[in-house]
Amino acid sequence: MSTKLFFKTSQVQPKTSKRFVASDGISFVRVNVKSSHFKIVQNTFQKLISHIYGDQNTALEKIKEGKDRTCELMMNYHNPLGIIVYKNSLQDEYGLSNALELKTLLLLNSNKNSGHGYGSRLFQRIDVVAKELGASVIYCTASSKVEDSIKCAVKNGYKIVRILERSADRILYLLVKELKD
Repeated sequence: MSTKLFFKTSQVQPKTSKRFVASDGISFVRVNVKSSHFKIVQNTFQKLISHIYGDQNTALEKIKEGKDRTCELMMNYHNPLGIIVYKNSLQDEYGLSNALELKTLLLLNSNKNSGHGYGSRLFQRIDVVAKELGASVIYCTASSKVEDSIKCAVKNGYKIVRILERSADRILYLLVKELKD
């Protein structure tokens, strides 16, 4: 799953600390331009995501600034495993309201890291963030070029609700997960 999967505003910041560490050594570290991990995110966006979704310079600038979105790197002790990027505020888009927009979710080194539950851990982290922000749904977009990512999202409770775009080489889907209290 080496791919960007997913994705009027009330400014609501997540209550999470800059680093969340689970008992098994998995942690989520916030990344911005000041972070020592920013280069990992930058290289990943340029090498992997741009081939599927086009130029990523604007997204990287927004991650650097950290104003409208948050980027977190999932680590296993000192080894980076995955990246998630989500909007800092709830959105009203695609007929959804009170929704958290998941901009990017990807597993690093997918050949090595797939099959260990790390993709599910990334989705679980987004669930936590969404609940802290008071979201009722999470949504993202995904390209048909990344079928494994779509399958993982569906396995983690997302439903394909709409085709947003269809071209000769891809279909862009809207995926939504409703959160339960």
